[in-house]
Amino acid sequence: MDQLQRFQSTIFLKLGSRWVFASFTILMALFIVGCGSHRVKVELDAEERYHLGKRLLDKGDCLEAVQEFQKVIFNFPGSDYVDDAEYGLGMAHYCAEEYALAASEFRRVLRDYPRSTYADDAQYMLGVCYFDQSMPTGLDQEFTQKAIEAFQKLLDDYPESELVDQAREKLGLSRDKLAKKDFDTGRLYLKLDYFQAAILSFEGILTQYPDSKWAAEAQYSLGEVYKNQKEYTKALSAYEKVVTNYPTEKVAEKAMKRIQEIR
Repeated sequence: MDQLQRFQSTIFLKLGSRWVFASFTILMALFIVGCGSHRVKVELDAEERYHLGKRLLDKGDCLEAVQEFQKVIFNFPGSDYVDDAEYGLGMAHYCAEEYALAASEFRRVLRDYPRSTYADDAQYMLGVCYFDQSMPTGLDQEFTQKAIEAFQKLLDDYPESELVDQAREKLGLSRDKLAKKDFDTGRLYLKLDYFQAAILSFEGILTQYPDSKWAAEAQYSLGEVYKNQKEYTKALSAYEKVVTNYPTEKVAEKAMKRIQEIR
């Protein structure tokens, strides 16, 4: 009897352990199947990837946005979102203050997608990239000149763009910068008594940048050159042009005093 009871107990334990193991196996299988049916989609399509990049850019996560836009361009070359991603990539590089890389992307938009809705935006931002790389007036002004060309092209090619006013403003600032460089050069020549070189600098401002805020100063300084050369007739004519053409400028009052002195 004792042996029979032990045998029954052993059978029960074995069957019980197998039942527990079988139940555990079934539960795990159900869990895996359930998880598989609700698995999160890992790979995003072009549209989703582009909007993810845009959200990152809006948050200021510039480098993360760069990666997402690059994935759209490289993984979905035939997608309708490629030009959007190219422009977004330029903006992301600009956000990271990588102006040279940003300019490269904006040029690519203009070259590869000239009919894109982002074409005028790319043209404007190309000018902004050059503008932000522009050096102080005492140094080389290559990027200032490039900015002028880019903004002028926007005005010529996209006259109906909403960015026209902003482009005009940036264009004016760029032209003022070149005028300031020439003005500083002219004043240096005047100080050194290199009168002919000074005249060329000031006349160059009046010819190339007549709408610049430095035009009035250039006209007045032209009078100063002639006065120092004792060519009073030419000096008087130069000062009178300051009063006539720039009556609201501060330098007009100085010109009036010079006119009275000469007379």
